[in-house]
Amino acid sequence: MTVHGKKQKQETVSIIKKMENLGYIHMDTKPRFNYFKKDGKEYRIDRYDKNHIIQEINEATFVASARVKSWAIVLEWERPDGTLYTETKADVPSRVSDEIDEYITKLEEKIN
Repeated sequence: MTVHGKKQKQETVSIIKKMENLGYIHMDTKPRFNYFKKDGKEYRIDRYDKNHIIQEINEATFVASARVKSWAIVLEWERPDGTLYTETKADVPSRVSDEIDEYITKLEEKIN
Protein backbone atom coordinates (compact mmCIF):
# COMPACT_ATOMS: atom_id res chain seq x y z
CA MET A 1 0.00 0.00 0.00
CA THR A 2 1.32 3.44 -0.84
CA VAL A 3 1.82 6.20 1.68
CA HIS A 4 -1.13 8.04 0.12
CA GLY A 5 -3.24 4.88 0.49
CA LYS A 6 -2.36 4.63 4.19
CA LYS A 7 -3.22 8.29 4.73
CA GLN A 8 -6.58 7.85 2.94
CA LYS A 9 -7.39 4.80 5.09
CA GLN A 10 -6.47 6.66 8.30
CA GLU A 11 -8.65 9.62 7.28
CA THR A 12 -11.54 7.25 6.51
CA VAL A 13 -11.28 5.58 9.92
CA SER A 14 -11.13 9.00 11.59
CA ILE A 15 -14.21 10.21 9.70
CA ILE A 16 -16.14 7.07 10.62
CA LYS A 17 -15.28 7.47 14.32
CA LYS A 18 -16.25 11.16 14.27
CA MET A 19 -19.57 10.35 12.60
CA GLU A 20 -20.29 7.54 15.08
CA ASN A 21 -19.57 9.97 17.94
CA LEU A 22 -22.27 12.21 16.41
CA GLY A 23 -24.77 9.34 16.46
CA TYR A 24 -24.47 8.16 12.84
CA ILE A 25 -24.27 4.44 12.07
CA HIS A 26 -21.60 3.48 9.52
CA MET A 27 -23.28 1.36 6.84
CA ASP A 28 -20.67 0.87 4.11
CA THR A 29 -17.47 2.16 2.54
CA LYS A 30 -17.19 2.30 -1.23
CA PRO A 31 -14.25 3.55 -3.31
CA ARG A 32 -15.48 7.15 -3.26
CA PHE A 33 -18.01 7.44 -0.39
CA ASN A 34 -18.59 6.42 3.21
CA TYR A 35 -22.28 5.69 3.88
CA PHE A 36 -24.09 6.38 7.16
CA LYS A 37 -27.58 6.23 8.64
CA LYS A 38 -29.20 8.33 11.37
CA ASP A 39 -32.84 8.82 12.39
CA GLY A 40 -34.06 6.69 9.46
CA LYS A 41 -32.24 8.82 6.86
CA GLU A 42 -29.21 7.84 4.82
CA TYR A 43 -26.14 10.00 4.30
CA ARG A 44 -22.79 9.84 2.56
CA ILE A 45 -19.47 11.62 2.73
CA ASP A 46 -17.20 11.95 -0.30
CA ARG A 47 -13.87 10.55 0.88
CA TYR A 48 -11.96 12.84 -1.52
CA ASP A 49 -13.72 16.03 -0.39
CA LYS A 50 -11.39 17.82 2.05
CA ASN A 51 -14.40 19.47 3.74
CA HIS A 52 -16.11 16.10 4.39
CA ILE A 53 -19.59 17.53 3.81
CA ILE A 54 -22.41 15.25 4.97
CA GLN A 55 -24.78 14.70 2.03
CA GLU A 56 -28.28 13.39 2.55
CA ILE A 57 -29.04 10.60 0.11
CA ASN A 58 -32.32 10.81 -1.76
CA GLU A 59 -33.50 10.14 -5.29
CA ALA A 60 -32.05 13.43 -6.53
CA THR A 61 -28.61 12.56 -5.12
CA PHE A 62 -28.01 9.92 -7.72
CA VAL A 63 -29.51 11.93 -10.56
CA ALA A 64 -27.31 14.92 -9.72
CA SER A 65 -24.11 12.94 -9.14
CA ALA A 66 -23.04 12.10 -12.66
CA ARG A 67 -19.80 10.15 -12.94
CA VAL A 68 -17.96 8.94 -16.00
CA LYS A 69 -17.93 5.14 -15.86
CA SER A 70 -15.42 4.64 -18.66
CA TRP A 71 -13.97 6.44 -21.64
CA ALA A 72 -12.17 5.76 -24.90
CA ILE A 73 -10.69 7.73 -27.76
CA VAL A 74 -12.56 7.54 -31.06
CA LEU A 75 -10.52 8.16 -34.21
CA GLU A 76 -12.12 8.97 -37.54
CA TRP A 77 -9.86 7.90 -40.39
CA GLU A 78 -10.12 9.01 -44.00
CA ARG A 79 -8.85 6.54 -46.54
CA PRO A 80 -7.13 7.69 -49.76
CA ASP A 81 -10.36 6.97 -51.67
CA GLY A 82 -12.24 9.42 -49.42
CA THR A 83 -14.22 6.85 -47.39
CA LEU A 84 -14.27 7.19 -43.61
CA TYR A 85 -14.09 4.66 -40.83
CA THR A 86 -13.84 4.95 -37.06
CA GLU A 87 -11.59 3.15 -34.63
CA THR A 88 -12.00 3.13 -30.84
CA LYS A 89 -8.88 3.07 -28.66
CA ALA A 90 -9.38 2.10 -25.03
CA ASP A 91 -5.77 1.22 -24.27
CA VAL A 92 -3.63 4.35 -24.25
CA PRO A 93 -0.30 5.14 -22.56
CA SER A 94 -0.59 6.26 -18.92
CA ARG A 95 0.87 9.68 -19.76
CA VAL A 96 -2.20 10.20 -21.95
CA SER A 97 -4.79 8.51 -19.72
CA ASP A 98 -3.63 10.40 -16.61
CA GLU A 99 -4.23 13.73 -18.34
CA ILE A 100 -7.65 12.64 -19.61
CA ASP A 101 -8.64 11.28 -16.17
CA GLU A 102 -7.74 14.62 -14.59
CA TYR A 103 -9.75 16.49 -17.25
CA ILE A 104 -12.78 14.23 -16.74
CA THR A 105 -12.60 14.65 -12.94
CA LYS A 106 -12.76 18.44 -13.41
CA LEU A 107 -15.76 18.06 -15.73
CA GLU A 108 -17.52 15.91 -13.13
CA GLU A 109 -16.87 18.53 -10.45
CA LYS A 110 -18.39 21.23 -12.68
CA ILE A 111 -21.47 19.15 -13.39
CA ASN A 112 -22.03 18.06 -9.81
